[in-house]
Amino acid sequence: MQGLNPDRPLDVLVADDDPVFRSLVKARLCQLSCTFHEAADGVAAWQVTREQTLDFAIVDFEMPGLDGIALTQCLRGHSQTRHMPIVMCTSRSDGVAVQAALEAGVSSFLNKPLNWLLFESHIRHLHHLSQSAKLIETELEQLQKECAEKDALFKRLVRALEPLLQKTDNSEVEEVRAVTRELHRLAVVGRRGLTSDFKRTG
Repeated sequence: MQGLNPDRPLDVLVADDDPVFRSLVKARLCQLSCTFHEAADGVAAWQVTREQTLDFAIVDFEMPGLDGIALTQCLRGHSQTRHMPIVMCTSRSDGVAVQAALEAGVSSFLNKPLNWLLFESHIRHLHHLSQSAKLIETELEQLQKECAEKDALFKRLVRALEPLLQKTDNSEVEEVRAVTRELHRLAVVGRRGLTSDFKRTG
């Protein structure tokens, strides 16, 4: 079976208090060329995320210590893992469980016993979405940097024009000032547009 990432293994955390389930998931992840990290409860899982740089998390809904909801909230609240794909696996299928999982921030919700073909499709799809989000975030940071550089150049231009404005008549001064105000407005609108577009994409 083809792996998910030809460059390096995908680092996946599996947090579940059932050792049999963890073994089954491990076997599937090995087929996908993933590096496997396991935890038997939410507290141990949180510790793993602080010690390892992970790409993915598969968490159980009900676990001792931190349950899956609390663990997901912790992961979403930390800068290192806030965008990490999280799949919640549970035997519960009631609407309350699903709603709680989604509100906590899980990326996907799968019922036990797992459909393994569906499981593998989820892993592949969510990994692809995660990589796309990282790429968009990198591009946004680059665009914001370029906007900041343009703003700095604009300020330099305004400072350079000030001495000239003192030597021209009022109509020419007002025209130059109108142009500089419009340039400033467009720069601000552009930065806001970049930020809002990224939020909608994310």
